[in-house]
Amino acid sequence: MNQLQREAIEITKELGDVVFVGALAVHAHLRWRHRSTSDVDIAMTVQLTRDELEKRGYRTYNEGGKEVIRTPRGYKIDIYTNDVSGIPVDTVYDTAIEVSIGKSKIKVACKEVMLIAKLRAMRPQDREDFTALCTTYGESLDLYPIRAGPL
Repeated sequence: MNQLQREAIEITKELGDVVFVGALAVHAHLRWRHRSTSDVDIAMTVQLTRDELEKRGYRTYNEGGKEVIRTPRGYKIDIYTNDVSGIPVDTVYDTAIEVSIGKSKIKVACKEVMLIAKLRAMRPQDREDFTALCTTYGESLDLYPIRAGPL
């Protein structure tokens, strides 16, 4: 088990029902063999206040003029409560899959949600993720269930 997987398990224990999106979800779909990441992106249907996060050991800092949330172990996290690249959080939840890590389980966004999100963002790392997902799953993708509006 790598450090990113351990972090995902701890975040799930601390915050409850979360769905991992971004690089961590891509890692899970690519069997944990992919690029490194410096942050963790999660989707939640419930918005936690700063106090609620701090009670769970999370800290908020001002870094470079932006408010940044860090886990008790120092990972930067971004929390999405409305949408992920225009995809409603409810859709992200409804289509999420469970992934086993040792004896633990986490939820990650399905590969179709990740493809749409990466296509919309299309920064260099998103392009790399998009290509890796298409190369791995191209023929088995089903974008029909994802109602994310126009691409």
